[in-house]
Amino acid sequence: MTVVSHDAPNDSLAARLVSLTQVFWQLGVFISFICAFLVSALSGATGGRVVFAILAIFAVIAFVWRVTSPTFKKFHDEADARDAQMGVTAHDTNVSVTKILFGRNKVMLLSFLAAILIFYVGWNLLANTWGQFQTFMFAKAGASQSLATGLGIILNFITLILNIAFASVAGGKYRNKAFIVGIVIQLSAMIIMALAGTNLWVIVGATAFMNLGSPLAGEAIYKVWTQESFPIEIRASIQGYINGFSRLCCGLFALITPMLVVPGVIQKTMWGFAGVVFVMSLAGLWMLGLQKKYGTDEERQLQEIHGAK
Repeated sequence: MTVVSHDAPNDSLAARLVSLTQVFWQLGVFISFICAFLVSALSGATGGRVVFAILAIFAVIAFVWRVTSPTFKKFHDEADARDAQMGVTAHDTNVSVTKILFGRNKVMLLSFLAAILIFYVGWNLLANTWGQFQTFMFAKAGASQSLATGLGIILNFITLILNIAFASVAGGKYRNKAFIVGIVIQLSAMIIMALAGTNLWVIVGATAFMNLGSPLAGEAIYKVWTQESFPIEIRASIQGYINGFSRLCCGLFALITPMLVVPGVIQKTMWGFAGVVFVMSLAGLWMLGLQKKYGTDEERQLQEIHGAK
Protein backbone atom coordinates (compact mmCIF):
# COMPACT_ATOMS: atom_id res chain seq x y z
CA MET A 1 0.00 0.00 0.00
CA THR A 2 2.87 2.36 0.75
CA VAL A 3 4.35 1.74 -2.70
CA VAL A 4 0.98 2.23 -4.39
CA SER A 5 0.16 5.45 -2.54
CA HIS A 6 3.63 6.88 -3.19
CA ASP A 7 3.74 6.04 -6.89
CA ALA A 8 0.20 7.17 -7.76
CA PRO A 9 0.25 10.43 -9.77
CA ASN A 10 -1.98 12.34 -7.31
CA ASP A 11 -3.66 12.12 -3.90
CA SER A 12 -7.09 11.36 -5.34
CA LEU A 13 -5.90 8.36 -7.34
CA ALA A 14 -3.70 7.20 -4.45
CA ALA A 15 -6.73 7.13 -2.14
CA ARG A 16 -8.73 5.16 -4.69
CA LEU A 17 -5.94 2.63 -5.23
CA VAL A 18 -5.36 2.13 -1.50
CA SER A 19 -9.09 1.65 -0.88
CA LEU A 20 -9.15 -0.78 -3.81
CA THR A 21 -6.75 -3.02 -1.89
CA GLN A 22 -9.58 -3.42 0.63
CA VAL A 23 -11.84 -4.66 -2.17
CA PHE A 24 -9.40 -7.42 -3.04
CA TRP A 25 -8.90 -8.25 0.64
CA GLN A 26 -12.69 -8.61 1.01
CA LEU A 27 -12.77 -10.69 -2.16
CA GLY A 28 -10.26 -13.03 -0.53
CA VAL A 29 -12.52 -13.36 2.52
CA PHE A 30 -15.49 -14.03 0.25
CA ILE A 31 -13.62 -16.75 -1.68
CA SER A 32 -12.43 -18.39 1.54
CA PHE A 33 -16.05 -18.50 2.81
CA ILE A 34 -17.16 -20.16 -0.42
CA CYS A 35 -14.30 -22.67 -0.25
CA ALA A 36 -15.16 -23.49 3.35
CA PHE A 37 -18.80 -23.99 2.41
CA LEU A 38 -17.89 -26.30 -0.48
CA VAL A 39 -15.64 -28.53 1.64
CA SER A 40 -17.79 -28.49 4.78
CA ALA A 41 -18.95 -32.05 4.10
CA LEU A 42 -15.39 -33.45 4.06
CA SER A 43 -14.31 -35.31 7.18
CA GLY A 44 -11.53 -34.32 9.56
CA ALA A 45 -8.89 -31.82 8.51
CA THR A 46 -9.20 -32.61 4.79
CA GLY A 47 -11.46 -29.63 4.13
CA GLY A 48 -9.05 -27.24 5.80
CA ARG A 49 -6.12 -28.61 3.80
CA VAL A 50 -8.04 -28.14 0.54
CA VAL A 51 -8.88 -24.53 1.41
CA PHE A 52 -5.28 -23.68 2.29
CA ALA A 53 -4.04 -25.36 -0.90
CA ILE A 54 -6.36 -23.13 -2.92
CA LEU A 55 -5.16 -20.05 -1.04
CA ALA A 56 -1.52 -21.05 -1.68
CA ILE A 57 -2.22 -21.24 -5.42
CA PHE A 58 -3.72 -17.74 -5.35
CA ALA A 59 -0.65 -16.47 -3.46
CA VAL A 60 1.78 -17.90 -6.01
CA ILE A 61 -0.19 -16.43 -8.92
CA ALA A 62 -0.27 -12.99 -7.26
CA PHE A 63 3.48 -13.07 -6.55
CA VAL A 64 4.43 -14.04 -10.11
CA TRP A 65 2.10 -11.40 -11.54
CA ARG A 66 3.53 -8.72 -9.26
CA VAL A 67 7.21 -9.31 -10.07
CA THR A 68 6.85 -9.92 -13.82
CA SER A 69 4.15 -7.47 -14.92
CA PRO A 70 5.40 -4.73 -17.30
CA THR A 71 2.43 -2.60 -16.25
CA PHE A 72 3.66 -2.44 -12.65
CA LYS A 73 7.18 -1.61 -13.83
CA LYS A 74 5.88 1.25 -15.98
CA PHE A 75 3.78 2.51 -13.05
CA HIS A 76 6.85 2.75 -10.79
CA ASP A 77 9.13 4.18 -13.50
CA GLU A 78 6.66 6.98 -14.20
CA ALA A 79 6.53 7.79 -10.48
CA ASP A 80 10.33 8.03 -10.30
CA ALA A 81 10.30 10.37 -13.30
CA ARG A 82 7.68 12.63 -11.67
CA ASP A 83 9.66 12.76 -8.43
CA ALA A 84 12.83 13.70 -10.29
CA GLN A 85 11.01 16.44 -12.19
CA MET A 86 9.57 17.94 -9.00
CA GLY A 87 12.84 17.65 -7.11
CA VAL A 88 11.59 15.05 -4.64
CA THR A 89 14.52 13.06 -3.30
CA ALA A 90 14.46 9.29 -2.96
CA HIS A 91 14.75 7.77 0.50
CA ASP A 92 17.13 4.85 0.28
CA THR A 93 18.60 5.07 3.80
CA ASN A 94 17.08 3.68 6.96
CA VAL A 95 15.22 6.19 9.08
CA SER A 96 14.16 6.20 12.70
CA VAL A 97 10.40 6.13 13.13
CA THR A 98 10.76 7.56 16.63
CA LYS A 99 12.98 10.39 15.41
CA ILE A 100 10.44 11.43 12.78
CA LEU A 101 7.42 11.04 15.07
CA PHE A 102 9.02 13.16 17.78
CA GLY A 103 10.72 15.59 15.39
CA ARG A 104 9.67 19.06 14.32
CA ASN A 105 6.17 17.87 13.32
CA LYS A 106 5.56 15.77 16.42
CA VAL A 107 2.26 17.40 17.41
CA MET A 108 0.79 16.78 13.98
CA LEU A 109 2.14 13.24 13.52
CA LEU A 110 1.36 12.05 17.05
CA SER A 111 -2.16 13.44 16.71
CA PHE A 112 -2.58 11.52 13.46
CA LEU A 113 -1.26 8.37 15.15
CA ALA A 114 -3.55 8.67 18.18
CA ALA A 115 -6.69 9.35 16.13
CA ILE A 116 -6.05 6.53 13.66
CA LEU A 117 -5.03 4.05 16.37
CA ILE A 118 -8.14 4.65 18.49
CA PHE A 119 -10.39 4.45 15.44
CA TYR A 120 -8.86 1.28 14.03
CA VAL A 121 -8.64 -0.62 17.32
CA GLY A 122 -12.33 0.12 17.94
CA TRP A 123 -13.38 -0.88 14.44
CA ASN A 124 -11.20 -3.99 14.47
CA LEU A 125 -12.76 -5.23 17.70
CA LEU A 126 -16.10 -5.24 15.91
CA ALA A 127 -14.76 -6.68 12.66
CA ASN A 128 -12.75 -9.41 14.38
CA THR A 129 -15.68 -10.42 16.57
CA TRP A 130 -17.97 -10.83 13.57
CA GLY A 131 -15.22 -12.31 11.43
CA GLN A 132 -14.39 -15.03 13.95
CA PHE A 133 -17.69 -15.55 15.74
CA GLN A 134 -20.44 -14.60 13.27
CA THR A 135 -21.24 -18.24 12.45
CA PHE A 136 -21.06 -19.07 16.17
CA MET A 137 -23.53 -16.27 16.98
CA PHE A 138 -25.96 -17.40 14.29
CA ALA A 139 -25.73 -21.03 15.43
CA LYS A 140 -26.29 -20.09 19.08
CA ALA A 141 -29.34 -18.07 18.00
CA GLY A 142 -30.84 -21.17 16.36
CA ALA A 143 -29.37 -21.43 12.85
CA SER A 144 -28.07 -24.73 11.49
CA GLN A 145 -24.39 -24.96 10.52
CA SER A 146 -25.21 -24.85 6.80
CA LEU A 147 -27.57 -21.90 7.22
CA ALA A 148 -25.06 -20.00 9.36
CA THR A 149 -22.28 -20.54 6.80
CA GLY A 150 -24.57 -19.64 3.90
CA LEU A 151 -25.64 -16.44 5.61
CA GLY A 152 -21.97 -15.59 6.10
CA ILE A 153 -21.40 -15.86 2.34
CA ILE A 154 -24.34 -13.56 1.58
CA LEU A 155 -23.27 -10.97 4.15
CA ASN A 156 -19.68 -11.01 2.90
CA PHE A 157 -20.95 -10.45 -0.64
CA ILE A 158 -22.81 -7.35 0.57
CA THR A 159 -19.60 -6.05 2.15
CA LEU A 160 -17.65 -6.74 -1.05
CA ILE A 161 -20.08 -4.68 -3.15
CA LEU A 162 -19.94 -1.79 -0.66
CA ASN A 163 -16.13 -1.87 -0.64
CA ILE A 164 -16.20 -1.49 -4.42
CA ALA A 165 -18.57 1.46 -4.03
CA PHE A 166 -16.29 3.09 -1.44
CA ALA A 167 -13.29 2.76 -3.75
CA SER A 168 -15.09 5.01 -6.22
CA VAL A 169 -15.48 7.82 -3.66
CA ALA A 170 -12.28 7.33 -1.64
CA GLY A 171 -10.44 10.15 -3.40
CA GLY A 172 -13.44 12.40 -3.98
CA LYS A 173 -15.34 15.14 -2.20
CA TYR A 174 -17.96 12.75 -0.80
CA ARG A 175 -15.51 10.59 1.16
CA ASN A 176 -16.03 12.33 4.50
CA LYS A 177 -19.81 12.37 4.06
CA ALA A 178 -19.69 8.64 3.31
CA PHE A 179 -17.64 8.13 6.48
CA ILE A 180 -20.26 9.84 8.64
CA VAL A 181 -23.04 7.79 7.04
CA GLY A 182 -21.04 4.62 7.72
CA ILE A 183 -20.56 5.51 11.38
CA VAL A 184 -24.27 6.22 11.86
CA ILE A 185 -25.18 2.90 10.24
CA GLN A 186 -22.79 0.90 12.44
CA LEU A 187 -23.95 2.61 15.62
CA SER A 188 -27.59 1.99 14.65
CA ALA A 189 -26.86 -1.69 14.01
CA MET A 190 -25.34 -2.10 17.48
CA ILE A 191 -28.33 -0.40 19.11
CA ILE A 192 -30.77 -2.62 17.16
CA MET A 193 -28.99 -5.74 18.40
CA ALA A 194 -28.83 -4.34 21.93
CA LEU A 195 -32.59 -3.82 21.93
CA ALA A 196 -33.60 -7.13 20.33
CA GLY A 197 -30.48 -9.21 19.86
CA THR A 198 -31.69 -12.67 20.90
CA ASN A 199 -33.71 -13.33 17.74
CA LEU A 200 -31.77 -14.95 14.87
CA TRP A 201 -33.24 -12.79 12.13
CA VAL A 202 -32.75 -9.60 14.12
CA ILE A 203 -29.06 -10.52 14.50
CA VAL A 204 -28.81 -11.36 10.78
CA GLY A 205 -30.58 -8.16 9.74
CA ALA A 206 -28.51 -5.97 12.05
CA THR A 207 -25.31 -7.67 10.86
CA ALA A 208 -26.31 -7.00 7.25
CA PHE A 209 -27.02 -3.37 8.18
CA MET A 210 -23.63 -3.12 9.90
CA ASN A 211 -21.99 -4.53 6.78
CA LEU A 212 -23.46 -1.61 4.83
CA GLY A 213 -21.66 0.87 7.07
CA SER A 214 -18.36 -0.91 7.64
CA PRO A 215 -16.90 -0.32 4.15
CA LEU A 216 -17.66 3.41 4.44
CA ALA A 217 -16.13 3.82 7.89
CA GLY A 218 -13.76 0.94 8.49
CA GLU A 219 -10.50 -0.59 7.36
CA ALA A 220 -10.55 1.01 3.90
CA ILE A 221 -10.60 4.57 5.26
CA TYR A 222 -8.01 3.60 7.91
CA LYS A 223 -5.62 2.52 5.16
CA VAL A 224 -6.22 5.71 3.19
CA TRP A 225 -5.67 7.90 6.26
CA THR A 226 -2.43 6.14 7.15
CA GLN A 227 -1.00 6.38 3.65
CA GLU A 228 -2.03 10.02 3.21
CA SER A 229 -0.96 11.39 6.58
CA PHE A 230 2.55 10.10 7.32
CA PRO A 231 5.85 10.65 5.49
CA ILE A 232 6.66 7.97 2.94
CA GLU A 233 9.68 6.78 4.98
CA ILE A 234 7.57 5.61 7.92
CA ARG A 235 4.16 4.74 6.46
CA ALA A 236 4.76 1.00 6.29
CA SER A 237 6.20 0.93 9.82
CA ILE A 238 3.35 2.99 11.27
CA GLN A 239 0.76 0.81 9.61
CA GLY A 240 2.57 -2.28 10.85
CA TYR A 241 2.58 -0.97 14.43
CA ILE A 242 -1.11 -0.09 14.31
CA ASN A 243 -2.02 -3.45 12.74
CA GLY A 244 0.05 -5.35 15.30
CA PHE A 245 -1.36 -3.53 18.31
CA SER A 246 -4.95 -3.86 17.10
CA ARG A 247 -4.48 -7.58 16.39
CA LEU A 248 -3.09 -8.04 19.90
CA CYS A 249 -6.16 -6.33 21.36
CA CYS A 250 -8.44 -8.48 19.20
CA GLY A 251 -6.62 -11.66 20.15
CA LEU A 252 -6.97 -10.93 23.86
CA PHE A 253 -10.62 -9.98 23.45
CA ALA A 254 -11.30 -13.19 21.49
CA LEU A 255 -10.45 -15.19 24.62
CA ILE A 256 -13.69 -14.03 26.23
CA THR A 257 -15.82 -13.28 23.15
CA PRO A 258 -17.67 -16.65 23.04
CA MET A 259 -19.02 -15.97 26.53
CA LEU A 260 -20.26 -12.53 25.44
CA VAL A 261 -22.23 -13.44 22.30
CA VAL A 262 -24.46 -16.23 23.59
CA PRO A 263 -28.20 -15.40 23.73
CA GLY A 264 -28.24 -14.79 27.48
CA VAL A 265 -25.81 -11.86 27.45
CA ILE A 266 -25.57 -10.73 23.82
CA GLN A 267 -27.82 -7.70 24.33
CA LYS A 268 -25.59 -6.32 27.09
CA THR A 269 -22.55 -7.00 24.92
CA MET A 270 -24.08 -5.01 22.06
CA TRP A 271 -24.50 -1.99 24.33
CA GLY A 272 -20.79 -2.28 25.01
CA PHE A 273 -20.10 -2.42 21.28
CA ALA A 274 -22.31 0.62 20.77
CA GLY A 275 -19.99 2.42 23.18
CA VAL A 276 -16.98 1.22 21.17
CA VAL A 277 -18.53 2.58 17.96
CA PHE A 278 -19.20 5.91 19.68
CA VAL A 279 -15.57 6.23 20.81
CA MET A 280 -14.21 5.29 17.39
CA SER A 281 -16.62 7.81 15.85
CA LEU A 282 -15.10 10.57 17.95
CA ALA A 283 -11.62 9.46 16.89
CA GLY A 284 -12.70 9.43 13.24
CA LEU A 285 -14.17 12.93 13.45
CA TRP A 286 -10.96 14.09 15.12
CA MET A 287 -9.03 12.62 12.19
CA LEU A 288 -11.21 14.47 9.69
CA GLY A 289 -10.43 17.70 11.52
CA LEU A 290 -6.70 16.96 11.56
CA GLN A 291 -6.64 16.32 7.82
CA LYS A 292 -8.51 19.54 7.19
CA LYS A 293 -5.98 21.42 9.32
CA TYR A 294 -2.73 19.82 8.14
CA GLY A 295 -3.55 18.33 4.71
CA THR A 296 -1.89 15.23 3.27
CA ASP A 297 1.81 14.43 3.23
CA GLU A 298 1.97 15.04 -0.52
CA GLU A 299 0.37 18.46 -0.11
CA ARG A 300 2.85 19.36 2.61
CA GLN A 301 5.80 18.22 0.48
CA LEU A 302 4.65 20.33 -2.46
CA GLN A 303 4.24 23.35 -0.19
CA GLU A 304 7.81 22.91 1.05
CA ILE A 305 9.15 22.58 -2.51
CA HIS A 306 7.31 25.68 -3.72
CA GLY A 307 8.32 27.55 -0.57
CA ALA A 308 11.98 26.72 -1.17
CA LYS A 309 11.75 28.08 -4.71
